[in-house]
Amino acid sequence: MGVRRGPDKKKAIGEIYLANGRVYLSSPSAEYPDGDTRGERMGAVRDSATYLAEHMHEAPVLLIPASRAGRTRPPLGGASFWASLFPAVWSFCLALRSRGLGSCWTTLHLVRDGEKKAAEVLGIPYEQYSQGGLLPIAYHQRQPISGRPSGCPPRASRIGTPGS
Repeated sequence: MGVRRGPDKKKAIGEIYLANGRVYLSSPSAEYPDGDTRGERMGAVRDSATYLAEHMHEAPVLLIPASRAGRTRPPLGGASFWASLFPAVWSFCLALRSRGLGSCWTTLHLVRDGEKKAAEVLGIPYEQYSQGGLLPIAYHQRQPISGRPSGCPPRASRIGTPGS
């Protein structure tokens, strides 16, 4: 498939993500009973999701895993697609962590017509390839990284800048 580079492409992908994020984040939150930690954390989760949506384009690297699955899938084709993709992306995320990097697996850019727009931006043949998410990749921000190999920075002072 190849690598697509350039701040214009990241900005365009970030705009797709932000547009879908605004719709998602403007919907009502789930309600939880008093004392349920999910309800207690909802504000922080929304703040984090909003920050990611507004700053997606600033990540040093954006990865979109894709598979030659096409638009029409036979029964269980969707399950097979995800069953193939999950282990590969999970292993990739573990490899990132071992090198002092982090990511999160998002799928918000895929909804509505976002997948098609992203395919156009990146030159991915939309009818032939299905995207399986969007992963912003960067150094961890102000958090110690345990179990890192020697030579990796113990923390980052800001995204994309190794620190001490």
